[in-house]
Amino acid sequence: MANLTKQKRDQMIAFLEELKKEHSDDTSVRAFNEIVNHLNDKKFGIVFEEHTEEVDEKLVDYIPVFSEDENRKILKDKEQKWNFLIEGDNLQSLYLLEKTHFGKIDCIYIDPPYNTGAKTWKYNNDYVDKRDTYRHSKWLSMMSVRMSIAKKLLKEDGVFICAIDENELATTLLLIEDVFGENYKSDCITVVHNPRGIQGDNFSYINEYAIFTYRKGLKAITTRELSEEEIDWSPLRNWGDESERHDAANCFYPIYVKDGKIVGFGDDVTSDDSFHPNKNEYDIEIGKDFTPYRTVWNDKKYDANEYGTQLIKSMIPNCDFSFPKSIYTVYECLYAVTKDKPDAIILDYFAGSGTTGHATLMMNKLLGGNRHFILCTNNDVGEKKEKEYKKKYGEIDSESDKWIDWKEKYGIASSVTYPRIKSTIEGFKHKKDFKTSLLEKKLTASSLSRIDTVLAQIEEIKEREKNNYTDIKVVVEDNTVKLLGIVKKAKEIEGIPSNLKYYKCDWTERHPEDYFLSNALCLHIKEMIELQNAIEINECKNLLLLNKSDIEKAMKLKKEQIESIWLNQSIIVGKEEMKFLNEVGFKYIPREFFGQELKEAAE
Repeated sequence: MANLTKQKRDQMIAFLEELKKEHSDDTSVRAFNEIVNHLNDKKFGIVFEEHTEEVDEKLVDYIPVFSEDENRKILKDKEQKWNFLIEGDNLQSLYLLEKTHFGKIDCIYIDPPYNTGAKTWKYNNDYVDKRDTYRHSKWLSMMSVRMSIAKKLLKEDGVFICAIDENELATTLLLIEDVFGENYKSDCITVVHNPRGIQGDNFSYINEYAIFTYRKGLKAITTRELSEEEIDWSPLRNWGDESERHDAANCFYPIYVKDGKIVGFGDDVTSDDSFHPNKNEYDIEIGKDFTPYRTVWNDKKYDANEYGTQLIKSMIPNCDFSFPKSIYTVYECLYAVTKDKPDAIILDYFAGSGTTGHATLMMNKLLGGNRHFILCTNNDVGEKKEKEYKKKYGEIDSESDKWIDWKEKYGIASSVTYPRIKSTIEGFKHKKDFKTSLLEKKLTASSLSRIDTVLAQIEEIKEREKNNYTDIKVVVEDNTVKLLGIVKKAKEIEGIPSNLKYYKCDWTERHPEDYFLSNALCLHIKEMIELQNAIEINECKNLLLLNKSDIEKAMKLKKEQIESIWLNQSIIVGKEEMKFLNEVGFKYIPREFFGQELKEAAE
C-alpha cells in the first residue's frame, strides 16, 4: 500500500534540493533546510505548537539557583531526613533537580492544572481561558518540557503518577507515550472523587483519573491490604457436588483447635471412621487479606470535598484553595508505589496545597520508614486575591514592595503549602467538626449472617481509636453500616515530627562583569548539597569547605563528630590538611552542579 503522504513529502524535498542548486547562498540554504526540517517533523501521535516560557528566555543570561528562607525551617526530629518545599517556577526547580537527583526519585506524583477553560492556571503570568485558541498547545507545551525532565529524575524502577480529568485525559496519555516511549506502560485509574457530580452538557462527572506510568515488565505496584471488613470469607471445606469424604478421601485431615484458634494440622485419618466427629464444633472460613489494586477506586475516603477541601479549611484558617485532593487519594497512590520502599524519595512539582507532603508524612507514621518529599510550587496569588489587590492598589507591578508583600501574604506556597505542612508536622487544632469514616459495611445476607463479627469489629475499632476522636458514632446510611470518628472543633491533632527546609528559586548572572561567577555560585552550593542528600549543612556534623579558612575550622573539631565533608575542588590543599581529610573522609563538590556554567564562563 503506497504511503501518499511520504510520496508528497519526498517530492517537495526533491524540489527544494533543486532550488538549492540555483540559490546556493548561505541565507537561502538555511531557509531551505528549515523547510525540510519542518516537512520531516512528526505527523503522528501528539502534535502541538511549542511555546517558549519566560524561564527559558531568562536562562539565556541567567543561571537558576536556590536560596534558603531560614525563617521557615522546621526541625522536630534530628534522626529524620529533611523534606524540602521549593517556592518558584517549577521548571526552574526541575532544571536544578536534574543536577541533584538525576535517576534518584522513587515516585513522582503530580496534580497539574486541568485546563478546564476556567481561569485556574497561568502561562507566562497570564491566565489561560476558553477564549485562548492556543490553550491546548500551551498546556501541552508546558507539560511536555516538565515531563521530559521528570523522566530523567526517575529511578529504573520509579513510577510517574499524573492526576488528570476528562479535559486533557486523551492528550495526557498521548504525551506520556511520546515522552516515556515504548519501554513504558501506563495504567489509567478511575477515582470517584465527587459522588455528588458536576453537571456537564450531557453527563454528570463524578470521577477523575490517576495515570500510573512505569517500565514494562516491572512489578511496580504493591498489593492492597484489605481491612477485616473487606475480606471475602468462604468456608474452608468445599461444598456442593463431590465434596463428601467418599468423593475425595485423601483430602480430609484433622484441624486442631484450642481456645478458638487453629493450632495445627494432622495426618490423613480418613481410614479410621471412628476418628471423625459426628458434628462439627467450629465453622472455619478462609480469606485473603490482600488483593491487586483495581482500576476503579470508589470509596468515601476519596471524596475531595470531605477529605480535601474541608480538611484543609480545618487546618488553615481562611484558606480558599480550590479543589485540593483527598488526602486518602494521594496516600493510596503513594502507598501503591512506596509501601515497600521505606526510604523512598517522593517528588511533586505541582505541589499546590501540599497534599503529597502530608500523605508522605502519614505513611511514615503509619508504616514506619524515613521517606522524604520534595515539593515544588509557585507563589502565585489566586484570581480572587489578585482582583482584590487591583481594586485596592491599581495595576500590578511585579517589582513593587506592595505586590511582593501581597504575594508573601496570599501566595500559594507561603499561605497554603507551607502552613499545611507546618500544621502536619507541629500539630493543629481543628477549626470545625471533622468526620472520618472508620468502617463501612454493606448490609448483605453474608454480612448479616456474620453480624456478631461485625459488631466485634466495631467495638475493637472504637477501643483502638477512642483517644483519636472526641466522639465515635454508628450510623446506617444507604443500606450501609458506618462507624464515624468525629473530631470536634478545637480538638488538638498531634503532629508528625519531621524536618522541613524552605527554598526559593533565584537567579545569578551567567557573565558577571564585577565579580567571579564561581564566587557567586559558591553562595548557593549549600542548598544543592542539602537537597541532594536530605541533610543540613552545619559547622560540626556535615561540613562544606569552600576555602582554606573552612578547612582550618574543621581541623579543630573532634573527628568522631564529623559525618560528611564536601570540599571545593579549587582549593589547594596542604599535606597535613589532606591527611586530615583522608582520615575523616570527604567528597568533592559534584561538578554536575555548575561545572558546565563555569566552563562556559571560562572559569
